Amino acid sequence: MPETTASLRVEKSPAGFQALDRPRGEKFRLGYSPQLDGLRGISILAVMTYHANFNLLSGGFIGVDIFFVLSGFLITSLLVQEYDTNGTIRLKAFYLRRVLRLFPALLLMLLCYSGFSVAVWGFAGAKDRLIDALI
Repeated sequence: MPETTASLRVEKSPAGFQALDRPRGEKFRLGYSPQLDGLRGISILAVMTYHANFNLLSGGFIGVDIFFVLSGFLITSLLVQEYDTNGTIRLKAFYLRRVLRLFPALLLMLLCYSGFSVAVWGFAGAKDRLIDALI
């Protein structure tokens, strides 16, 4: 017999694992979670420390794995929320929102990188490095 905890139903599977299920009609909403921002910040520091060769954190590359897991979790939660709201997932609209959110930051990064490259290596070197960065 399932036991009720807060507004979630907890059931035991045949293997003994617990599964949480939302009551019918209750919409999924992750909301803002500052802990995820903290995890993202720690991951950024780990990757930067690893790339800077400070020898403080030999496993800093794991920050990239954390980014992939975090991205998968957050994107899945967006898709589940859209499915709960609309009863379907419109992939075209989803990817358009992703492009509109990420493309401005990408353009800004490319502009900053281009300016930095010109200042450090001149126009000839900047062209080669910009092509390398885009590939």
